[in-house]
Amino acid sequence: MSFRIFVHSALILSALALASCESKRTGWGPPGSPSFETGYKDGCWTGWGVAGKPSFEAAYYKDDGRYLSDPDYKKGWDEGQQDCYQQQMGSPQMG
Repeated sequence: MSFRIFVHSALILSALALASCESKRTGWGPPGSPSFETGYKDGCWTGWGVAGKPSFEAAYYKDDGRYLSDPDYKKGWDEGQQDCYQQQMGSPQMG
């Protein structure tokens, strides 16, 4: 019984150790710096809102201070807004 507890504890600790080493990638858009990915996500939600995606009509996410001071965030926001706006406008529901 104690061997089982030891094995389970070792597996849990190993999983936690591996998880702490993983990249902090958000999974939004093309890979980039954490700042770029945050900007892309914010821009994407905004693009969906501008395009009238259901449940996103009032969405506008932009950290104005960061947009002006952080080139990675700005680039991500600009790309995300454009990509998601175009994606939504090209969807069959919008036709």
